[in-house]
Amino acid sequence: MTGSRGPRLAMNRKLLGCLVGLTLCVGSPIASLAGSEESSAVELDLGFRADVLSNVRGGRSQGTSTIGLFDLKADIDLYTSAAGSQTRAFVNVLHHVGGFPNAHHTGSLTGVSNIEVLRNTTRFYRLWVEHEVPVAGLRHGLLLGLLPLEDEFFTMESAGNLIHPTGGPQGDLALTRGPAIYPNASFGLRWKTRDTDRGWYGMAAVLDGIAGSPTNPRATHPFRFVKGHGTHLTVELGHAPLAEAKAKGDVTEEFNKTAVALWRYTPRDPDLLNVRPDGSPDRSLSWGWYALAERTLYKGAGESPRRIAGFLRLSGSDGDTGPFDRSVNIGLRAAGLWSSRPQDVLSVMLAKHRLASKWQEAERIAGRLPAGREDMIEINYQLPLNPHFKVMPMVQWWDYPGGHQTVRHATVVGARFFAEF
Repeated sequence: MTGSRGPRLAMNRKLLGCLVGLTLCVGSPIASLAGSEESSAVELDLGFRADVLSNVRGGRSQGTSTIGLFDLKADIDLYTSAAGSQTRAFVNVLHHVGGFPNAHHTGSLTGVSNIEVLRNTTRFYRLWVEHEVPVAGLRHGLLLGLLPLEDEFFTMESAGNLIHPTGGPQGDLALTRGPAIYPNASFGLRWKTRDTDRGWYGMAAVLDGIAGSPTNPRATHPFRFVKGHGTHLTVELGHAPLAEAKAKGDVTEEFNKTAVALWRYTPRDPDLLNVRPDGSPDRSLSWGWYALAERTLYKGAGESPRRIAGFLRLSGSDGDTGPFDRSVNIGLRAAGLWSSRPQDVLSVMLAKHRLASKWQEAERIAGRLPAGREDMIEINYQLPLNPHFKVMPMVQWWDYPGGHQTVRHATVVGARFFAEF
């Protein structure tokens, strides 16, 4: 074991160097040919998040776990023309350390923390190049490389402070065959067209059908294309009139977005219940949908006013291949509640997941008692200590974590600590 790690680590370092070098080299010819080039720039960010979470009641067992995530990002502006065309690259490496609070203590299907993983490792999470051009009043962008869906699809910015994973991707997608969501990304491409004046947009992604490396969860890079993975297709249409102002930094703590989407995998997956005449599982199509909205509900006057926003997301899936068939996330975000602390943020979310009837019947056949649902409420409060450090105490209350009647409640308390440079 020890003897094999050295060559493997060396190979990974070489791979990183080659990929970053290739990205930088690709941009140079593009810039020199196009003319009207602005100077390229590289923006580096290093972040660290740590969760200290304690399951104090119910769940599988009482106990405390600490999770850590190191997050290194490089945003590279390869080329920007006077006409508005832009080529940029993005490299993101994650390193996970610590324990497993949900796996060891709470035992929910959807997870407790959005930085918990199955195996601690170092991995590429984003590695892509995007070229965007303005045409007839619209901006068209093609992105190619390693990407997670949650960067752009089914996102609700006002839910961004939630620790529970379904503040990002919804549960009915997260538990399918292998979606491109944290901590695994997939190789593929994304096309996006947006009207920067009116805020309308449409985008679609075609990705490898199983993210990461299922046979090697500690793999640093998931560039393995296996027959039978198929593809994962996602299409979202929406209206986000504040997107351009937010990108320029002109608007903060204001939210206005509406979106609807469909997703599906191309291969058919094993059915949860139905079987063929030979006794093997039947094969069913894995697909789903979601609709979301977020709005600023109140904004006071002054330089640092109180701001309150709300969000709602409804989602569903086929009910044949995954444990959930309907989900809802609803919540509030309140910033600047106290005039002496204008940057503090209070977040509240209710996440409800209905278990598919086929999953429930399969559990009964196996001798277990399904509860029919898994519900969670989270409340947290983010306190910036200075420009680089924040702390966020939180509590979660669970009904039927894991979806079985044998585990009625769970309560998780703890805090998240941020360091950003």
